[in-house]
Parts: sequence; C-alpha cells; structure tokens
Amino acid sequence: MSRLLVFIRLIDRRIEMKKTSLVVLSMLLSVQAIAGMRLPGTPSSLAERLGFKATDKILIINVDDVGNSHAANAAVIDSMENGLATSSTIIVPGPWFPEIAAYAKAHPNSDFGVHLAHTSEWKTLKWGPVANKSDVPGLVDPQGYLWPDIAAVYKNSNPEQAYIEARAQIKKALDAGIDVTHIDSHMGTLQYNEAYFQVYRRLAKEFNLPIRMGSQELLAAQGGGHQRGLLDSDGTVYPDYLIHGDRKPNEPIRDYWKRSVSSLKPGVTELYIHASVPGDEIKNITNSWQDRAAEYELFTRDPEIRRILESQGVKRIGYRALRDLQRKLRSEPTSVKPSNLDAQNTDDTVHLEAIAYENWFRAQIIGDYSTAIQLAREYLNRFPNGKYAAYLRFKWLPVIENVSLPEKPHSTRSMPAEAIHSNNLPRQQIDYPNPIDFFEESTKGTAVFASLAEDLIAAGDDVNIKFKDGKTALMLEAAVGNLERVKALIQSGADVNVIEDVHGWSVLTIAVWRGNPAVVQFLLDHGANVRLEDKQHRTALRHAELAGWTDISTLLIGAR
Repeated sequence: MSRLLVFIRLIDRRIEMKKTSLVVLSMLLSVQAIAGMRLPGTPSSLAERLGFKATDKILIINVDDVGNSHAANAAVIDSMENGLATSSTIIVPGPWFPEIAAYAKAHPNSDFGVHLAHTSEWKTLKWGPVANKSDVPGLVDPQGYLWPDIAAVYKNSNPEQAYIEARAQIKKALDAGIDVTHIDSHMGTLQYNEAYFQVYRRLAKEFNLPIRMGSQELLAAQGGGHQRGLLDSDGTVYPDYLIHGDRKPNEPIRDYWKRSVSSLKPGVTELYIHASVPGDEIKNITNSWQDRAAEYELFTRDPEIRRILESQGVKRIGYRALRDLQRKLRSEPTSVKPSNLDAQNTDDTVHLEAIAYENWFRAQIIGDYSTAIQLAREYLNRFPNGKYAAYLRFKWLPVIENVSLPEKPHSTRSMPAEAIHSNNLPRQQIDYPNPIDFFEESTKGTAVFASLAEDLIAAGDDVNIKFKDGKTALMLEAAVGNLERVKALIQSGADVNVIEDVHGWSVLTIAVWRGNPAVVQFLLDHGANVRLEDKQHRTALRHAELAGWTDISTLLIGAR
C-alpha cells in the first residue's frame, strides 16, 4: 500500500474520532433533555398507554393507495375482512374513492385514514385536487392534474396550498361518512421538507388524528430528529417504528416482508403495503403491479407470514386504538403548568420557536458547533421562557462552550466552477441525506483529496480501493463533478457501478446530485446501471426528480 493511502486513512480516522466524540456528547445531552420532558405518572411507552405490556410486539398493517382503483379497493376489503391488514389509507381524489367511501361508511368499525395526496404520479391514472384549483394553483400541472413528483410540488407550490388541499381531502372523507382514524402522506410530500412537515403537524392537531412517522433513527438521519418531540408537545400520537425501505437489490417482495417481520421490536410498529388484486386494471396503471399483487396474496392468504407473526406473539391493531388514546389524553386535564409561550396560545409564535430550535438542532447534529452556539443564544434571546430554554441555558451551552470545536463545515450547496449546472442550484432545500452533503465530509479540511485520482493512477494503486464508509475515488470525483478526473479513473479501470456502504448510493446517483449532466452522460456511456436502487429503493432517476434536475431526468429516462 502506498504512503498516500496510509496518510488518507490516518486523516479519516483522526477526523472521525474528533467528530464522533462531539456528536456523542451532544446526543447524550439531547437524550437527557428529552427524558426530562416526560410527565410524571405517565407510562413510559406507547404500548403501555394502549394497555399492553412494554415488552409486547404490536403491529399495524396499513394498506396505502386505496381509492386509486377497484383492484386496490377489492384487495383491502378482502385483506381486512379475511387477512392480516388492520388499517388502510384512502387517496381521496382517486377515481374509485366513492366505492371505498361507501364501504367505510357501511362498516364504521373498519379502520380507514386519509392518504394525503399532493401528487399524481402514474401516466395512465391521474387526478386533480379536491380543493378549488384557483385556491391551489401551484399544485396543478398544465393539464389540470396534481404534479407527478414531489420536486415539482416544492418548486411550484407552497406549504399553505398544501394545507388547503390536505384539509379539503380530510373534510371530503368526513363528509362522505368515513370515521377517519389517521393520516399519512402519499409519496411523503409532507415529510421530506420541514415547512411541509409543519402542515402535517398542523393537520394532526386540527383534526385530532394520529399520524405515520418514520422511526427516530430514520428521521435523525434525514435531519428530522426533532420532529417527534414537536408532536409529543402537541399530544399527537404515532407508532414507535416504521418499516420503510431496507429492501435488498433484486430481493423478491415476499422474501423482503418475511425477513422484515421476523425481527420486530417490542413496541408499536407500522408497516405499509400497496395491495391490489391482479388483473388488467392494475397492470395498465403501474409497472409495480406484480409486487402489489404479491403483497395482497401475502397479507391475505399466505400461511407462512401468519406463522412468523404468531411465533413472536405479535398483536395486531389498527390506528383506531392510537386515535382513541390520543383523544382521551387530550381531553384529560393536566397538572403541569403551561409555559409563558404556551399561555400566549399563538400559533405563529409556536411555529417560530419550533423553527429556531430546529435550526439549532441541525447545526449541532452536522457538527457546525460555532453556528449552533450562535443559534442557541439567539433562541434564548428571542424565547427566554421557551420550551427548550432551560436545557440550552443550563446544560447544553455550558458544556459545549468548554470543548475545542472543529472547523466549521463547508456549505452543503457549494459547487466548484466546473460543476455548475445550467439550472444553477437544486430547486429546494433537501431535508434528508443526499450524496453531496455526505461526500463533502470527505473532501473538506485537507488538500489530499484534491489530487486523489491523479495520485492513485500515478502510484499504480487500485483505483477501486474503498476508503471510509465505502467511498471510492470515483465517487468522490462524481460528488465534486470533475469530468476530466472521472474520465481518467474510468479509463484506469474504476468500477462505474460500485456502491457506497452507508446509504447504498451508486456512482450514478452521486453524479446526479452534483447536477453535472456531462458527468452523468459519460457514466451512462460507460455502463452505469440506471436501475440500481439504494437502501431506500430509490434509483438515480428518483434522486434526479427529488433534486429537481429535469434535464438529467430526461437523460436517465432515455437510458432505461
């Protein structure tokens, strides 16, 4: 191994050790603060509050996308009556909403929520908004339908229009006689952006409904680690865990689900499926019809999955139990004196405080402690009696100010001149992990990486060697967007389909996020696989849509 590789690994190790110690310290303080917010005398787990033991494994099996077709409606009715499904969420603007609404009204004990839809993603099955189009013009595409992807919603609309449409959908469901038990977000529009999450939170409070939330580990990784705490302060209930993603490449859907439910944790877990009865209808709607048909059979008639759940003593419930608990708790008087902020009862003030806290939280999680200290002081100046004031004033600031802080991270949206995209920057701030943020941790703070490709090639070293977190030189150059160094590495034998270890991103996905069409096209010309999925089952095309790169999306569609 060359001296270059030894030096790089030493740098990796020293940076990681220093950063890890600070992150652990900050997270320990955060956990201590959250633990201190628990009301005295209340059970410590959701399971116990629902009447179960803390060690019980409790499972919600929710069927999404109901109302989009007769095939979906027939599947959920069969699975709820004869299979394992315990709840469902309805796409209210879907063309088959009247059918499932009539069933839900006739079966008031069934567990139906609203699958809040701000997108209409299929080519042959489309729907428009429930609200007046004049009230939500940014949600409507030129053909009068909802936009096909989240990126277009974030680009053209705003949170207030998203709220108007979501509220109209819930009201329509209620007016149709559906006893709505919960809400979730179709394609995650209300979950991948903090401002839109505040809409999600607002709706849960307004209609007194529990909501689907990602597991805490997933939320923290996507920059939303504070969100559950905000919901707790609202009295909004949500499951402890969500089975989301983690399907291995080319793993059959049956194997994925059997693996996923074989190791449930104590507490309340939700999994969601997209069940449909197989036939020409669903085949002409989506290419995923086989997975949807398999999920229908699996959670309705498959004896093996029943055996797996029974062997663990899993208890199945619907969202109705969570809704009833939430409404019971909110109706009970509390002996805890509200803070001055609560006493103001001003939604705008509460929202501003939440944003101020969230900005501090993000800064300290990514390791930008200088900014975090400044934001903490600004929070205290603006909200001296706020919900987190005592924690920041007496615990976090005194400890963190006595620590030697690392260099402030570079901007997560900085771009070298050669990588500037024709559209300039992504159209919205992305609030979950993406390759540019991830790889800038490797390229900042030292000049060694600036010439990594040339040095590896000149030294005759293996250009496919993996560094920290499974990163390769080609990944780093794709993240920087340097076409010439990408060419040099591939010509020297670099693997264009290598996958990094943490998120499962391919080189193509990393290049997509940098936004350099020339690099993307070169990778495609040299064998990059457009169908590779990361650990969240997102392809490079899906990432291009999320980042808002329309021209790169066109390149990827043409390569499929």
